[in-house]
Amino acid sequence: MSAIDPRLLQKLNPLRSLQPDAIEELVSAAWIENHPARRIIFQRNTSDDAYRFVVSGSVLLVDAQDRRRKVDASSPADPLSEETPTRELAITATEVSLLCMPRSICDALLAGNRPPDYAVEEMQASAEDPSEGLFYQLFADLVSERLELPSLPDIAVQVRTAVAEDDTGPADLARIIARDPAIAARLIQLANGSLYGGQSQVDSLQPAIVRLGSTVTREVVTAHALRAVFQSPHAALRARMTKLWAHSTQVAATAHGLAGSFRGFDREQALLAGLVHDIGAIPLITNSVLYPELTANTARLDLAIEKYRSQTGAMILRYWRFPDILTAVPMHAEDWYRQTSEPKPDYADLIAVSQLLCTVDGRAVTGERWPQTESTTAWQRLESCLDNPMSPEDLRARAEEALRRASQLLPG
Repeated sequence: MSAIDPRLLQKLNPLRSLQPDAIEELVSAAWIENHPARRIIFQRNTSDDAYRFVVSGSVLLVDAQDRRRKVDASSPADPLSEETPTRELAITATEVSLLCMPRSICDALLAGNRPPDYAVEEMQASAEDPSEGLFYQLFADLVSERLELPSLPDIAVQVRTAVAEDDTGPADLARIIARDPAIAARLIQLANGSLYGGQSQVDSLQPAIVRLGSTVTREVVTAHALRAVFQSPHAALRARMTKLWAHSTQVAATAHGLAGSFRGFDREQALLAGLVHDIGAIPLITNSVLYPELTANTARLDLAIEKYRSQTGAMILRYWRFPDILTAVPMHAEDWYRQTSEPKPDYADLIAVSQLLCTVDGRAVTGERWPQTESTTAWQRLESCLDNPMSPEDLRARAEEALRRASQLLPG
């Protein structure tokens, strides 16, 4: 039995023109939908057999010309889409509740009455919060397949694809990697270094791959190829990209050095997790040139990146088809006190602790210092998987040693 108040329908356009018996008929056919923030309600040019009205929260509508408007519960109560197929993309800006009812019943009862034009707030790029406009543009472009996300370099894609195939051997990988002499030289250097070196030196690529193994080779190639992603054609943003890469390599090297201390972690996977934990900042930095209010105010751009990089990062890694254990990292890499039903730590926990250990003074973002390592739930989950008892101070010493060896693994 529906618990929808008929008085709610009497406030909606154009239902307010209906007689009470028609309203009662609609109440019996209506339902409430609840959606979390940043969830697609419907795409453009799709059939939707329901009228949907916002009764709490707000929804962003984006048309084919990238014009945006926001509908919320305080706006005149028009349906999100008057017509079907839909003309706009609908994305929840906050948690929302929608009152829904079948179009067929509404249209029959309205007997040809047309809803009036929308009267909703226009969202402009120069809105009070330009960072919100930047994020919604990225999100809308992504789901509309217009967004040019940073691409994983071809060599990394080819190596990752080849390793996933059962019949790929060292000779096959060597043929792919040989096209990039810098990465090939790095693999040979790594195979002869202290981390992986054997009793004899290798002087060519294929023996280096044999010594390292396909998994290590895959992650090291990906790590080196990622350096090209942390670039910007805009001189004003180049320094910011360089700083972002430096932080990412520092965290990656630390995670690589610490991974062996905990059961269930792979060093090279940890290295890659560290490199991509802030990947969501890249399109935010690159596209910030569209918003002078952000680029002219360093602090404001920092806050925009801080607010939206985790969600954007997860989008990118899903777009790159990275495994779930890595796509979760950007979302939780600074979620120090994350509560989860899974007692085992994951790579997000490892990256969170690695950040705390390799950044002694904490990174000031909102004026607050980062927490003490041992107070975080990320550390508490990791501590349960230590092979040998170890304090955060012991881990910090190990992290410092990992940073000293980082030049073997990562380009500057």
